[in-house]
This record gives sequence, structure tokens and C-alpha cells, in this order.
Amino acid sequence: MRFLLSVYILVFFTNMACGQQVEMIQQSAVTDSSFYHICKINSNEFWIGGEYGILKKIDSLGNIRSIDFPNKGLHILKIEKLRDYVFLATSDAVVYRYDLKKKIFIKKEFPALKNKCFYDLIGLKDGRLVVCGGATALGRGEKKIPRGFIATIDIDLQEVKVVWENNLRFVWTLFETENQEVLAASFNGLNTKILESTDLEKWNNKTTVKGMVHELASIDNEIWHCGSKSFCINKHGIVGPAAKGYGRTVIQDTGCLWSLDELGQKIISVTQKGELLFIDKKTLEVEPLEIMQGRTLYDVEKISESKILIVGKGKTVFIADFGKPKKGFLE
Repeated sequence: MRFLLSVYILVFFTNMACGQQVEMIQQSAVTDSSFYHICKINSNEFWIGGEYGILKKIDSLGNIRSIDFPNKGLHILKIEKLRDYVFLATSDAVVYRYDLKKKIFIKKEFPALKNKCFYDLIGLKDGRLVVCGGATALGRGEKKIPRGFIATIDIDLQEVKVVWENNLRFVWTLFETENQEVLAASFNGLNTKILESTDLEKWNNKTTVKGMVHELASIDNEIWHCGSKSFCINKHGIVGPAAKGYGRTVIQDTGCLWSLDELGQKIISVTQKGELLFIDKKTLEVEPLEIMQGRTLYDVEKISESKILIVGKGKTVFIADFGKPKKGFLE
């Protein structure tokens, strides 16, 4: 109780100074399960998934409750909504599909990819799914042969087809552009090759980034990346446009930048060391806001143009409301 009180005091005074309100919705012990990903289901409903199959839904006011599904203890690493379905990608070649109309879950195992981690899953505009990852142990941060892959799956979860594989690279993330090109960030322990494909058969190297790219996102119609300077996720973060020849900006002592989005005229990112970063799109200057010291924040999702949802280690959930953007902060 004393620890929680000190946390509330820290959050209150930090954010009084910055002119914003950060509300802790849920928290448990640091050693407890982590929330890894947030997915927006509709304007007032978000799903949060994570370690050992924890799955919650939360509304824009912070009301949170559990979702009942056939949980087998597999880590939920990505949640994706596509048409009338919600898909859950897991740590061991299993995908769950929830029918939003029929209110039914189905579970599909893919034996051909057994012991592979489905680290990311995206739904394409044409209705197909693309999944990526590599060795399950490496997805947990262990030093193993990556055994990376990219595969397509039909929306009914009947067929899987591996379209790219490389034993020396782990594929952390996927992204589909407005031109329907699919990008993939493949990491070999030293650098990331951002691959691109227009047909999911032939893959070309778009650019190379020194370090581990963990996420790709569209910022002002330009592809940006974030991650860590190396596989040592507790040291320094990286961020920058993914355009060929641009490179990266190293942000010291934040640990890995796990996720990024935009808010007003700033890029926002959450870090290994419990900070929310505001990054200037032009200068890449950084304004840090400590949310939870020493507790990793894994994902950030916009609720509105001034309100965000943050999740992380120890079932931590925050809602941050910045109200009307202040000149020099979000503008």
C-alpha cells in the first residue's frame, strides 16, 4: 500500500509540472505478468494481451475487465482486428480468432511452425494475414539461433505458407504501406534489414539500420522505426525514418523503444525504463516523461488526439490525457 501511494504521489507531481494528467488504471507486482500489446476494436473498446495469455478489454474511461477464452498459457504477442474478426498471435505457433458477430473464439495450431514464435501478425487490405517471428526462445530474449520466417495465413486459419525464411535473422515486425507493400524488420544480432515485397514472394532489402528495429509505423505518411541500439535492450534506444540512407538517432539510457505513434506534432514512444518520450519529428529532440521508474512500458495506443493508453510490465495500465496541446509541448 505504501509503495502504491508513493507511485501515485510521483505521478501526480510529475504531471502537475508538465500540465497533463496520468491516471494509473491497474498495477500489480513487478514480477507479475506483463501486458505486451493494445488493439483498438472500436472507438470505445481496446483489447490488451500479454504474458501467459492474459487478455483484457478496457474502455476510454479506464473500465477494465477480463475476456474469457480457451487460454493455454501461451503469451499473446499481437492482437489484430480484421473485418469482423479479432486475431491473437501467440508465442508458440498458435492463433486465436474471435468472431465479433457470433461472439465465438476458435483456436488454430500450426504444427509446421511448431516451436516458432508468432511475434507479429497483420491483416492486409486484401483480407489475408501475414505473420512473422522466429525461434520461441529468442522471442523470450534468450540467445538462440533466430530461425526467422514470414508466412501468410488465410482468414479462416486453414492454410499457412512460409514465404521467407532465414535461420540467422529474427523478424520482429511487419507493416503494410498505403501502396500495399509489405515491410518486415529482420534482425541478425547486429543490424536490421528492412525488407519489402509487393507480392509476398520476392523480398528486397529496402534499407539497413544498425541495431534492432522492434516496430515500424507510419508518421505523416512516412515510415519510421524504433527499437534498441543492440540486442542489449536495457541500454540505448533508436528511432528515425526508415528511408534508405537516413540511418538512426540513438537515444541514450532509455533502453529499447518498444512502440511508437504520433500525438499532435510529436512522435510518442514508450521505453524499457518506464518513460514516455515526446520526439520532435524534424529535429528528433526528445522530451522524456517518467511514467513508472524501472518498470518497462511495452505499448502505446491513441484513444483520441490528446488521450493515450499505455501498458507494460506487472499488468500496468495507464491512461494519459494531455487535454488541449500546449505550445512547445505537443505543437
